[in-house]
Amino acid sequence: MYNYYDPEDQNSNPQAKLLATLERLSQVIKTLQIQESQATGLSPIQHQIIKFTSTHPNSMNTVGLLATELNLTKATISDAVRVLIDKRLLTKEASTKDQRSYVLKPTKLGKQIIERHQFVYEGIAEVLEELSADKVEELLSLNLELIGKLKAKGLISTQRICFNCKHFNNDPYGKMYCKLLEQPLEPAGIRLDCPEFESSVNG
Repeated sequence: MYNYYDPEDQNSNPQAKLLATLERLSQVIKTLQIQESQATGLSPIQHQIIKFTSTHPNSMNTVGLLATELNLTKATISDAVRVLIDKRLLTKEASTKDQRSYVLKPTKLGKQIIERHQFVYEGIAEVLEELSADKVEELLSLNLELIGKLKAKGLISTQRICFNCKHFNNDPYGKMYCKLLEQPLEPAGIRLDCPEFESSVNG
């Protein structure tokens, strides 16, 4: 096994260098999340909860699903939710499907806080916009392939990505295909969070 911290391993092993680059990219995201937290007084987990509940239907905005989505325990999510409710950034309502459960909804103030501080990610967005369309598609394709392989090893949670959906298949020519849309899928067409997602038997 190579040591991706070791410059000699990086220089002699492309996989070691690739792993090192992935770590550096993750550090950029973490730094931006810290900046976002400092600006709003919310933890990264609290930010993620508001962002998720702002962009997904009520049926998905539960403590259980958020715990799965963020790879955290229900207790951790419940603690974060309690703080957000105390700060009047989140509300909870009884579920219409199960009165023993409840759904989470961001308040107007919660949404405003998130929207006002999205600028912290503008630097990354600008760099990506400078890439050619071909480069973006190539990078996207490689990232999606990597996500799929990490999911297969149980190292990453990808709940609603095409690879886990019962509608996803390879056509007779080995290309990616969506049986629901009845059309081939190019890399740019693969969805990370599909509203029509239905879990496959083995997903």
